[in-house]
Order: sequence, then structure tokens, then C-alpha cells
Amino acid sequence: MQRARLAATLLLVLLLHGCGTFGLGGSEDSDSKSSESDTTSEKGAESDSDPRSEDAKADKRVVLPDSEGEGDSDLLSGIFGSDEPASQANRAETAKLRQDIARLQASMQDRQPQRQPTRTADRTGPGIGVVFPKGAALRAPMLSALNRAAGSFPMRVMSPGDVRPVLDSYGCRAAAPQDCLSALAVQPGARLLAVVEPLPATKDQERRIRFRFYDTDLGLRYDPVTLALPRGNADTESQSWIAAADAVLIHAQDHLQLTPTIVHAVKAEGDTVYLNQGKAANLAKGSRLTVHGDGRLVRGAADLPVTWIPGNKRGMVEITRVSNSGRAIGRVIEGEAPEPSDFLIPADRDQG
Repeated sequence: MQRARLAATLLLVLLLHGCGTFGLGGSEDSDSKSSESDTTSEKGAESDSDPRSEDAKADKRVVLPDSEGEGDSDLLSGIFGSDEPASQANRAETAKLRQDIARLQASMQDRQPQRQPTRTADRTGPGIGVVFPKGAALRAPMLSALNRAAGSFPMRVMSPGDVRPVLDSYGCRAAAPQDCLSALAVQPGARLLAVVEPLPATKDQERRIRFRFYDTDLGLRYDPVTLALPRGNADTESQSWIAAADAVLIHAQDHLQLTPTIVHAVKAEGDTVYLNQGKAANLAKGSRLTVHGDGRLVRGAADLPVTWIPGNKRGMVEITRVSNSGRAIGRVIEGEAPEPSDFLIPADRDQG
């Protein structure tokens, strides 16, 4: 009897820990009604098919943790109470079980993702520009969640303050930034642009947001993704925004697989070249980058992009120093000085 209760307790504790995690659930086809609603709300603008876009429309719902119950200590005390005498062997088994549960708790805690914000200046990886419709109330909580979640991803989140000036200077709107993509790739150096916007709430008053990615170097526009976020207390709201941020960054990571690291020249003076990245692209003194004027996008089934191959090498730049701002400065050691539109790829990552 005692052994059966011990086994049941361990199973119960495991199940309780399993219910204490949260993530994004559902598949791309799991909620056809919501997808139809999103398509209708976009009207004509979003219904145009783009042969270069991924068939990736998806409604993802946030699955949040249930309310916390009693602690494990109280739970064990209740189950291992003094309702009947316990033998010395049973007490020893109980003590061992407690130790096993403590080790399990520590192991699960170690596996939880870190949510401490990391300074943008300390992060490396491609820049992900984020922009919202002007006046959108979701800007503050979403941007905060993205900055917290970004520490778990090999990329940097670039705020609307970095992106909006370029859009405004070229007369581009957040809803239609295509004419500004190549400029964003050079300065501020956004590898992808994410446009995040609110949608009308569902009948259950779930908050809905939609995001769409643009590839600034390849000119690709990806299909939008819609997320439903339940409302609740402050803790529920915070976890909902973090889950939404995870979804955005997971999609970004997937899109970034198309190309190697891409750097651009902001300015050239003779043989001296000023680049739009440095530390972020893991460049240091002595690093070399090959210069390419173009590249080729390889497509697979359903015309979906599979990979990008840089064109013929037409020069090489060697890094002479990385400034305090994190930008690299180099010198031309082969060919001519690169133009801002050229693709500079770290030589050790060059696939051309």
C-alpha cells in the first residue's frame, strides 16, 4: 500500500510540474475560422498572393499555466500524513522520494529559458527591426517582451526608433515598407523587418495581434501570422506577451536560415570602408569579408525560398579595427571599394 502511494505521489508531482510550463500550441491549420476572419479583415490588401512569400499563415494560441496550487512540501505532507503508522523502511523510502523530487525540480528549473533582459549593445547576430502602427497601444508591452525574449535567441531587436526615421525619410508606411527595405538593410542594418499590428478582439475578448516579416536584403515579403493572447491578471498578461515575443523571434530565426551573415558598407573613402556592423557580426581586427554584387535565390516546392547563394566574388575587405560604437572599419585588399548595395560576407562563412 505504501509503495503504491509513493508511486502515485511521484506521478502526481510530475504531472503538476508538467502543467506548470507554457508555450505556443496548435498547428497552421488548427483554427480555420480565425484564419478566415483575419483574411476578411485584411480585405483586398492582404489577399493578393505573392509568389515569393511562404505559405505560412497560422493562428497560434497561447497556452498559459494554471493557477498555482499548494507547494510540493504541503502536497507531500498531506499525502504522507500520520493517518497510519509508518515503518522505518517506509520512512526511508519517503525520504528518498523527497530527494528525487528535489533533484527533479532543480533539473527542470535549469531547463527554463532565461528571461533576464540583455543590453542590445551586448548582443550579437542579425538585427531584427520592429515597427508598429503609429499610436498602437501594444507597442510598449510587445517591445518590452521582445527585448526580454531576445536574450534566448541569436539576434538583436532594433526598436521603432531605429527603423521609423528611415521609413519617414523615404516616405514609406509601416503597412507598405517595400520601397525602404534596401535602405533599412544598410542603415540601421536591419536584416529583417517585423511589422506588428493589433487586430479586433475575438468574441471571447482575446487580444489578437498580427505580424509580418520582410527580408530587407532579398526583398521577400512573408505571409502574416496571427496570434491570440488571453487577457487576465498582470502575470497572465506578462506571460502572454512573452509567448507572443517568442513566436515572433522563432519565425525570424527560421527566415534567417536563408542566408549567411550579410554586412553592408555605409561609406567608403579611398581604400577605407566603414561598415554597418562589427561586434554584432562577430567581426574583429583581421577578419575578412568577401564582396559580392548580387546573389541567387534558390526556390523549391511551391516556389518557396530554400536558400540564397552569393554571386561571384569581386573583392575583399579586411577589418582594421572595431570602433567603440561596435561598428567595424576595414580596408580594401582586393578589387574596388564596395557599394552600399553590395553584399559583404565573412570569409569563413562565404558559400560562394
